[in-house]
Amino acid sequence: MSMKRPRSKSTIKSQLIISFLLVISIFLSVYTFAFILLKRTYGEIIEFQINQNDLNNLSIIMDSGATEIDNFLISGNQTYFKNSETIFANFQSELKSLKNKLPTIFLYQLKDIANMEETYKEFTTIAISDLQKGIDRIYINRKRQELYRLNGYIKAECGNLLSLYLNHTKEKIIILRKILEIYENLAYFAILLSGFIAAYIALRIANGIAEPLHQLSERALLVSAGNLDVSPLEYSKNDELGNLVHSFNTMTLELRNLIQDVKDKAILEIKLKEEKIKITEIQNSLQKTELELLQSRINPHFLFNALSAVTSLARSESAPNTREAVESIAQIMRYTISSKKQPNKLEEEIELVKNYLYLQGLRFGKRLRWSVDLDEDSSDILIPPFSIQPFVENAVIHGIEPKETGGTVQVYCTPSLSKDAVEIVIRDDGVGIEENILTKIMSTYQNDKSNHLGIANVRKRLEMLYGENTVKIESIVNKGTSIKITIPYRSSSGNFLESHQ
Repeated sequence: MSMKRPRSKSTIKSQLIISFLLVISIFLSVYTFAFILLKRTYGEIIEFQINQNDLNNLSIIMDSGATEIDNFLISGNQTYFKNSETIFANFQSELKSLKNKLPTIFLYQLKDIANMEETYKEFTTIAISDLQKGIDRIYINRKRQELYRLNGYIKAECGNLLSLYLNHTKEKIIILRKILEIYENLAYFAILLSGFIAAYIALRIANGIAEPLHQLSERALLVSAGNLDVSPLEYSKNDELGNLVHSFNTMTLELRNLIQDVKDKAILEIKLKEEKIKITEIQNSLQKTELELLQSRINPHFLFNALSAVTSLARSESAPNTREAVESIAQIMRYTISSKKQPNKLEEEIELVKNYLYLQGLRFGKRLRWSVDLDEDSSDILIPPFSIQPFVENAVIHGIEPKETGGTVQVYCTPSLSKDAVEIVIRDDGVGIEENILTKIMSTYQNDKSNHLGIANVRKRLEMLYGENTVKIESIVNKGTSIKITIPYRSSSGNFLESHQ
């Protein structure tokens, strides 16, 4: 017999999935790296552009505020003045933001712009004060011209600062754009590289599958033509194709041996069938012998005739107790003799049990109390002989006899709840059966008849006829034993039992 190939740990599907995940991982790794670099570079360029816009807005904000002050000095409308306060507040906030963002080399220019803005505000305050005092418009216009001049200085300084910043960032922006171009090319390269790797892996997998299949197909054609002398196909991977190749190699090897093995197996099967028939015959013989051995314990025919003579003698000598005891023994012997080849009615088996208990009652006296009850509807049920008496004998000998105070044995037969069987219960309140002995009785087929009067054999015989769980035994040490035998009504015709005789 060829050795079995171990279960596949790798499959073609898993190889494809792993290859796909590898390509995706490479692609994502390179692309993610390029994306991070691109994002960082874009971020720096955008930051420079934001700073340029902020510097340009600084001049625009200042010019807007100066316009609002000039309109106020012309018209005296407070709305222009309030607007100017808001605008100059934004100007100071923008200056503060630029101080935090721009390099330290620009702090001097920012400080100058802040000082110039303070000077402008001081002149504004003076001009507004003169306007409120009603000073001649000529002087007010001069103040306006001075404020216009200061605004020009501030705008010029903002322009100079913007130019300085542009010169400072010009080279950096050029470098960043070159780096950005490199990173973009790297992202495109990652896509192309992933595509090439995917194509390469796909070709490798396709070739790894197609080539062995081609060789396997050629060998299969040879085998189908009757040529079994093909060389084994080599394939090292432990996947579905490997299983297929291994199975094909094993099949061709077994086919070469099968032709010779067929004859040997045919001869062996014939021998096995003959042995099976012999074993069946032996088992049937053993079953019959077992029943006969069970009966032979109280079977001698001449003893029955002798007991009949003793009964007549006891009757003539007016010894009623002796006569009744001898008659019970005689009835037991008669039952034994007549039960060798056919099943008996349940009432006959119960009568045997009554005679047996009567004789044991003579022996044990008041130490043994017993009762037997048979439902009339169940009296004609056919059962194998000696199906109840061994259990009753076990209850008396092993349950009641060892108990100093004696005990009670109850036997009753009633229909089951489902009305399709009769339940025979043998119950005693004796010393019970130890757990290890009970386990042995319920799990083995005893050949030793001395152990609990062979009740294991009786149980086995009943279960062979009626199926498992026909006999149920429950026992508690020092409290007693209960045995329930379930006989289906279908056995009442006797055909079922007779087929097992």
